[in-house]
This record gives sequence, structure tokens and C-alpha cells, in this order.
Amino acid sequence: MIRILLVEDDTTISLMLSAYIEREGFQIDIAHDGNQAVELFGLNPDLVILDINLPGKSGFELIPLFRKVSKTPILMLSARSSEDDKVHCLELGADDYIPKPFSARELLARMHRHLERSLPQKAAVEELRMGNVVIMTPRLRVELSGTEVRLTKTEYEILVHFFEHSDEVVERATLMKEIIGYSNYLSDRTIDTHIKNLRKKFEGELAIETLRAVGYRIRTIQ
Repeated sequence: MIRILLVEDDTTISLMLSAYIEREGFQIDIAHDGNQAVELFGLNPDLVILDINLPGKSGFELIPLFRKVSKTPILMLSARSSEDDKVHCLELGADDYIPKPFSARELLARMHRHLERSLPQKAAVEELRMGNVVIMTPRLRVELSGTEVRLTKTEYEILVHFFEHSDEVVERATLMKEIIGYSNYLSDRTIDTHIKNLRKKFEGELAIETLRAVGYRIRTIQ
């Protein structure tokens, strides 16, 4: 059974969400503070729904802790709706961000999208290469000159998409729809932040070029 970890200190919200999530057939563990979240993360959830403002450790502190040991999708759900908070969470390693108040239907749709991408599937190819960067798809592992580069699930999916379309211009709208899972992209900086993270991690080896009002193109740096 798919296991979901919900980290939410508001009891009303956690009870409502747990009912929706269990109705989908998922098992749910609920943590009401950051320290309890660390303990329950040891049960290896398939997806984490995480608030920012928590007793004990905050969501900002938990994201890097989880990322050190796992690529489990992290979906932020917070009343803090400023663009800076969203971008900061994505830079720390979160995969998605939904501000409160939220639509339970949208939340479940995004959960399903992230789970579809993260749960094991048969790989179409064994290996993708560009320069010194190698993606070993069966292991969900990326190496640069033989050293592993740790990516979030979303960063990994974007990089695979770029490698599979290395001779093409990849439209921003396509990334938002096929990778992130929704098409309301015009005012959303989610993709921009993930691209920025990838540029940092492969600086000097890969160039991700922005084509204004169109999308992106990837190439190796000679």
C-alpha cells in the first residue's frame, strides 16, 4: 500500500486531509510537529505533504534533512503564499508547493502525479549520456564524471526529459504539463527554480539555454 506522511500541526486540516487521502486507498501517517515528522519519515513514506510553520523543526529545516537520505517527493502545503517562500522551498529540494487555502481535488491530483513519476517503473532505456553526465535510469541515479549528483524527483524528471530531447527545443508549457503535472504556468516560477537548481549542479558541464517565450535547450559545454 502507498504510504503518505502528512506533517501538519492544524488538527482540523490534518483530519480533513487524512479522510481524503484514505479514501484514495492510501495509508497515512500524521505528524503534528517537526520532531515527530523525523521519526515517522523513518517508515519510508512514498510521498510527504509538509507544512512550513511547525512546532519543533520547521518545514524549512525538514526539507534538507529528508533530502539527505531520500528522493521521496515532498509537496509543500502552507499558509505562507509569498513567492519568496515558494522559491526557497523549491531551492531546498521540495518538488511542489500549494498555498492555503487549497483545493483538496487539486492536492490529490498533484499527489497522484508525483506518485506516478516516483514509484518504480520499467525503464525504456538503461542509460542516457551527455558529455560526462550519465543518467542510469533503472537506478534513478545521475553521475557527473563518476560521482553521484543528488537530484530531487522533479529535477531528475526534467533532466531525463532534456536528455531524451537533446536535439530539440523543450517548451516550458510542456515541462509544466508533463513533469509538474498542471498547465497553469504563466505566473508560476516552479520550473524556473528547478532549472536554476540544475544549472548550479551541472555548472561547467551542461548549459541549459533559455529561449525567451519558447522554452529551453540543453547542450554540453565544450
